[in-house]
Amino acid sequence: MKDRRDVPSSHRFFRVLLLLAGTLFLAACGEDYAFFEVEDDIEPIFYTVELQGVPSDTIQVRAEAVLRVYRQQDEGAPSLGFLRRRAQNDTETLSTLLRSAGYVMPNISVSVGDPTPGEARAQVILTIEAGRRFTLAEHTFVLTNATPTPGALDPAELGSPVKGPAVADDIIAAEDAAVAQLRRTGYAYARFVKRDSVADPEAGTMRVESVIDAGRHYTFGVLTFEGLEAVEEDYLRTYLEWGEGEVFNRALLPDLEEDYAGTSLFSRLSITTPDEPPEGEVLPVAAQVEERLPRSITFGVGFDTDVGPSFASSLQHRNLFGRNETGQISGSVNREELMIGFDYRVPQFGRDGQDLVYGLDLTQFDQDAFEGNTVAAQIGLERELDEDGTAGVGILIEYSDLIDSDVPQESTLFGLPFFLAFDSVRDPLDPQNGARSRIELTPFTGTVDEEPVAFLRVDGRLATYRKLDTAGRIVMATRVRAGAILTNDLTEVPSTKRLFAGGGGSVRGFARDSIGPRDAKGDARGGLSVVEVGVEVRYRATETIGLVVFTEGGIVDDIPVPDAIGDVRQGVGGGVRFFTPIGPIRADLARPVQLRLGEDPYQLYLSLGQAF
Repeated sequence: MKDRRDVPSSHRFFRVLLLLAGTLFLAACGEDYAFFEVEDDIEPIFYTVELQGVPSDTIQVRAEAVLRVYRQQDEGAPSLGFLRRRAQNDTETLSTLLRSAGYVMPNISVSVGDPTPGEARAQVILTIEAGRRFTLAEHTFVLTNATPTPGALDPAELGSPVKGPAVADDIIAAEDAAVAQLRRTGYAYARFVKRDSVADPEAGTMRVESVIDAGRHYTFGVLTFEGLEAVEEDYLRTYLEWGEGEVFNRALLPDLEEDYAGTSLFSRLSITTPDEPPEGEVLPVAAQVEERLPRSITFGVGFDTDVGPSFASSLQHRNLFGRNETGQISGSVNREELMIGFDYRVPQFGRDGQDLVYGLDLTQFDQDAFEGNTVAAQIGLERELDEDGTAGVGILIEYSDLIDSDVPQESTLFGLPFFLAFDSVRDPLDPQNGARSRIELTPFTGTVDEEPVAFLRVDGRLATYRKLDTAGRIVMATRVRAGAILTNDLTEVPSTKRLFAGGGGSVRGFARDSIGPRDAKGDARGGLSVVEVGVEVRYRATETIGLVVFTEGGIVDDIPVPDAIGDVRQGVGGGVRFFTPIGPIRADLARPVQLRLGEDPYQLYLSLGQAF
């Protein structure tokens, strides 16, 4: 063999030069080693897509969501060959979709054709021969590493489609339910491992075996807290739904997190168990928290044509003595009313979900119907009935010194207020789904101008919210209110306890509390019954601007059940919503359908939050 040292140096230099030139040339050509440029501005081929032989509308919808021939249809394709390859690549995705629906042995063919004469688009046709839909003949759960061995899991009770179509989503959901059931019954670290499926094409059946690693069985250990400063541990333990030594149930941890979040005491919290299964039978639980500042101040401002500008403010302390005792001082003022309130709440009083509440309100009125001062004090219990329901009962005493229709009126009342409320709305300032309802029933006794009186006041409200489109941009909101006072004579009811209607939170288009019977001076004096109804359609035009139209009606009468339908007053209007991080700011303009003497033709309302 010739030694490379025997090659003349000029030859070696020439070879290096050739190698360098070739490398530079290939680099310039790129990975394709092309000797020409491809024009970028190729006119795309647009096309239509048709699925033939689709066994169900559900599969059609899912296919349109996942197949590339659908998802890239608006972009077109560079060529028919490229389009054919795109469709061919989609056949496996479509086969998987069909198999997941129980069509285990589908056959799919693809046809891509040139645009027909007179048509501007090519045609893509995917023809499906779904074949027989397989039945899930048997579903077995195999539990491994279980200490001790739990009872057998029933696939049918867990939602598995045994004896029905072998739908993959249902089988997977049953596996998830099996893992969740094990975690609720002490097997805290249970996890899905694998699934084995065997199909019998002749019988059209499938057998599935799901393997779950159950792991060790645990009981609840002690709950420890990290990060507490001013909040007492004993108070937080009142929310526990388990005791030490009880069978561990992982589903209770998110519920406890939600309860702690509802206290408004923490800016951060998490409740965890060890990442790895510990030795022994006791599973410790740890709560990591970060306390938020306990004090908060709120301010509010609004404007109604009838009462002018309104201002409101409150100062709240959420943890006065370490057990989430909440004290609040609030105040509001407008042209007709000045109010100062003091409220105090003791949560978890006597039992889980029960609060002790105190209240003291001082109010000065300067309305057309009456003027004067009231002092009201109340103590009561409120109890959570479930996630959305609350009930309460209390004792109320109220003293009033008023001038009603130029006549002095002094009253002292004792009441036993009861309420029942339901609220499934998740955004109180901008509700879009759910409902709110509240009924208040209070028997009163006492004196009015030193004469004994007794009456029953009932007031109920219901509001519903429903999205009218899938995007959630259109919401229909409806509201109904009905109230009655059972008594022999209107004069036995102090002005502050009578029923009124009209205004921004009632029937828009009318001045506040202006609907109903009037006194000798022509001022509304309230009545013994009220009915209000309202419908509002809200349209969110952009992320920051919304539009609304509404119609509302109401009647106030001197008898407990209104019978003068002709006295129903109706208002109509529209408004704008400006959506901000703190909630929507509303501006509504409304007018009465039938204007009466002395009424303003329009009413303007400005405030934070929706009208209801």
